[in-house]
Amino acid sequence: GAWDAIAIWNVHAKFLNAPSAQGWKAVFDPIMELSHPDYPPLIPASVARAWIYAGQAIPLVPMVLAFSFTLALLILLAGAVASARGGMLGALACAVLAASPIFLGTALSQYADMPLAFFFLLAASLLYRADQEHEPGAGLHVLAGLAAGMAALTKNEGYLFIVALGAGRLLRVLVADRSWRGFKNLAWLLLGMAPILCVLLFYKSFTPPNYFVAGQGKDFWKKLLSRPRALLIIDQLLIELEKPHSFSVGFVQRTRTWHWHLLATSSLV
Repeated sequence: GAWDAIAIWNVHAKFLNAPSAQGWKAVFDPIMELSHPDYPPLIPASVARAWIYAGQAIPLVPMVLAFSFTLALLILLAGAVASARGGMLGALACAVLAASPIFLGTALSQYADMPLAFFFLLAASLLYRADQEHEPGAGLHVLAGLAAGMAALTKNEGYLFIVALGAGRLLRVLVADRSWRGFKNLAWLLLGMAPILCVLLFYKSFTPPNYFVAGQGKDFWKKLLSRPRALLIIDQLLIELEKPHSFSVGFVQRTRTWHWHLLATSSLV
């Protein structure tokens, strides 16, 4: 994998797989600050659990996990688009995504972005399906909430997704639905998130504060709402988008067998 997999996710997994009963807590030592011990535990916990089953820490486990989420994301995208717009467009969407070097590079890097994207798409697809039904049951909304919660359990960006998703659904209820059923569906969505958020709160009771946030000091909200800072971020984003090669593309090209990976992916699709 690439840097985040080496320095964060797989390092955390090794601590969680520590032979001593309390060895996993060492990952929260201040000396481990640069490995971001406050990051959500889904990926390292999954790898550590598989290592326990295997009896040893083998590199194949995070590789298989990354491949599984990549394949699941492609299948989910094809199925979601096919359900909404037909099988041909579903296959086309899957082919376009699979042929992207950035997508392929992210998959090979073993980053958490692939599982995160899977849970984002799963939550959105379930809510779309629920909105299409005349009398949607609680199941789809609960599952969508569970998927959104799993996104928060995967990466910090999942917290923002939960806030945006909840705010969007609340706005929809207030503006479009204006019915008791809309509030009930929103409650089912939040109920689906609740178990995962409880796990996260328990995990956060062990972790140190995020040093990016803690380093902002008392002026955090002032900086967050600062117009010059927002313009600077937008300018840098536009500069990055104008670059001919992203990190993921470069990672794919530096992999000696990248052309075989791309050929195999295109052939499967």
